Amino acid sequence: MKKNKIIIILIVLIAIAILISIVLALLTSKYSSYPSSGGESEELLAPDGKDIYEYKEVEKETSKSMLYTILNCINENEQTYTYVKEIYRINKEKGKAFFVHGVQRSTNKYYIIELDNINETYNLADTTEEEYNNVKNGKVNSKYLEVKDIAKTENNSFNLINISDSQLVNMYFDIIKNLLNNDPQSLYEILDEEYREKRFGNVENLEKYIELDKAKITNMEASKYARYNYDGYIQYVCRDNNGKYYIINEELNTGDYKIFLDEYTIDQPEFIEEYEKSSDSEKAGYNINKFIQSINSKDYNYAYNCLAQSFKQNNFPTLESFEKYVKENFYDENEIEHLNYMKESGYQVYQSLVKNANNDEENVEKDFIVNLKENRDFEMSFEI
Repeated sequence: MKKNKIIIILIVLIAIAILISIVLALLTSKYSSYPSSGGESEELLAPDGKDIYEYKEVEKETSKSMLYTILNCINENEQTYTYVKEIYRINKEKGKAFFVHGVQRSTNKYYIIELDNINETYNLADTTEEEYNNVKNGKVNSKYLEVKDIAKTENNSFNLINISDSQLVNMYFDIIKNLLNNDPQSLYEILDEEYREKRFGNVENLEKYIELDKAKITNMEASKYARYNYDGYIQYVCRDNNGKYYIINEELNTGDYKIFLDEYTIDQPEFIEEYEKSSDSEKAGYNINKFIQSINSKDYNYAYNCLAQSFKQNNFPTLESFEKYVKENFYDENEIEHLNYMKESGYQVYQSLVKNANNDEENVEKDFIVNLKENRDFEMSFEI
């Protein structure tokens, strides 16, 4: 009897031990899937069971020096220009890895660029949208964190520089030129919102603008630039070899930038400040210059809206009739020289010489009459 009691006790103890083991196993399984309280990164197995991912802090790259370098890396051996929309950076023990969202003729492209800072070499490879978004959300494949040497070849060297203003303006100008020629949709997206609505309204009108001036756009080159510092942003104004102006407003906090394809559609702070302290004769000169710039840009709608209502009704009842007149009586690229100024009955009158910018021997005299209004508004007429 005593022997049977001992056997029963042993069975109960064994059962209790088995139950405790099962409970401990379940608890261990439950809590092992959570990150430790020490803040270590969570490790997950990808669906294919091969690649290990870690959650890491990934930073959006806003440095213009790095954008300059990455654009050069991507486009050095590409026949079709790739515009860079967004960059995310992974910091490694040696060098960096960048995940890049680019656009090539309206087609999304995704790249990984690994930089070897010691050898000053890089490795460029295509990646997927899924992998790009993984990194953007901090989920980084551990293979991108590996320390590796990138051997030097004929075309994989880079030199990370502190970009100068002239290099930066040329980079922006190169972006504008390439998007004008290859990807109007991407250009439309980075135009200043107020400007693009007032100047174009939709991407189709931007495309029409490009087609009207295709030859000049294809051969445009930067010639002069200026820099202005404002509260929260830096403005670069660039003039090309055709006398056209391009404005880039770069946000200081985010590094984002917006583009204007002329300086007359939206008055910029520098112009407003200068205009407000100018004399009436100078203001009239500024406004005539806006009119001439719009004609040079073939922005006939803007130029037409500059005209006094009665002058339009008597001479150009439709936009089409005005456009026809301009094509027959102005030059493809006009320059203006004011010969004489007078004020008559409250109007500013300039006797001016309209010159062909492409032929020094061609010019025509015209009188311009300007009526100055409030808030930098004006209306004008000219000698027919």
